[in-house]
Amino acid sequence: DTVVISNISSTTTGSSATIKWTTNIPSTSRVEYGLTTSLGSATVEDVNLVTNHSVTISGLTKQTRYYYKVFSKNQAGLESSSPTIQQLRTKNR
Repeated sequence: DTVVISNISSTTTGSSATIKWTTNIPSTSRVEYGLTTSLGSATVEDVNLVTNHSVTISGLTKQTRYYYKVFSKNQAGLESSSPTIQQLRTKNR
C-alpha cells in the first residue's frame, strides 16, 4: 500500500527540532531539512516500521528558520514524502 503522511508538526528548542507525523501503515522515518527550500541535509533513516513517527534534528542554529520535508517508506521500500515543504523556527535559547 502507498504510505499516506499526515499530522506533521514540529517542536523546537534553540538547537534542535523534533518533527512528528503519522502514517496510515507502518513505515520508516526520515527528514530532509535545510536553510532554503533546496533542503540539503537529511537525518539517518530510522528503519523501524511505525505509524507514529518522531525524528529529532540536533545541532541547529538558534532563532533560525529551517525548511523540511518528511519521508516514509513502506515495508516494500516504496517511499512517500510530505506533499509540501514545511517550515520551523528554532527558539532563541
